[in-house]
Amino acid sequence: MAKFMDGFNLSYKYTYQKGRMNGNIPMNAIQPKTMVYGLGYDHPNHKFGFDFYTTHVASKNPEDTYIYVL
Repeated sequence: MAKFMDGFNLSYKYTYQKGRMNGNIPMNAIQPKTMVYGLGYDHPNHKFGFDFYTTHVASKNPEDTYIYVL
């Protein structure tokens, strides 16, 4: 790889959860799809560095939530 890229790193994380309770009732605790992108740099002598992260969270579908009514 190119010399100017030494010390840089990229990261990516994707999470997806799915689940239902008994009787096909949705679980409010299940989180929507989430993606995390990261960019970082570490100085060759480890004198300094940084990490930058950005997160995208999808919205929940209405059918994946429930409201308890008394």
